[in-house]
Amino acid sequence: MNKHITLLCLTGVTLVAAFLVGIYWNDKLHSLNEARQQAAALQARPIEKAFLPCTPQDYAQRLNILMEEATLPYRLPAQPEVEIGEIHDSMTLALDNHNTLIVLVDKNSLRVASITLIVNGDQSADSDASVLLTTAAVAAAAMPDKSLSTLTPLVARLVASYQGGAQSAEQTLDGVRIRYDRVPSQAAAWFWIEPANS
Repeated sequence: MNKHITLLCLTGVTLVAAFLVGIYWNDKLHSLNEARQQAAALQARPIEKAFLPCTPQDYAQRLNILMEEATLPYRLPAQPEVEIGEIHDSMTLALDNHNTLIVLVDKNSLRVASITLIVNGDQSADSDASVLLTTAAVAAAAMPDKSLSTLTPLVARLVASYQGGAQSAEQTLDGVRIRYDRVPSQAAAWFWIEPANS
């Protein structure tokens, strides 16, 4: 009789324990499912990207005006050719033997995502002045409400940093970052113009 009672008690305790474990795992699975659903919702939400406030056509027209203002010889076609790419479309323009301009274009919005000016060549005073004016024009063209005279002092600080031997430096103005990276293996500097929060 005692064995039956003990057996019944053990069975009851086992059933209660199984029931409690079942409730625990049910809650755990429910929490995991909720977490998965929240993660899926976050991934499905469109990510807002920052772009520069211009289209490739706007940029090319404005850059030509600024190049003329700076008495620089470079001109872009009125309707620049945009090459189709996997992630971004792009415009690549050899301004001369020393300067190459790369403009990345967002496929969906058709707005300029970033601009890169690659400057190769000697470090003479003439080339420094040309780099300063070219970079200021390239940056100002991406910021329709800014003039060449507004951007020139900002770019001058970057050029001075480059002349001082720094590997990189940056300046930010109204949500646009202008920076350079020294590329010793190519005897070049890469200037980037991009949204500050990208």
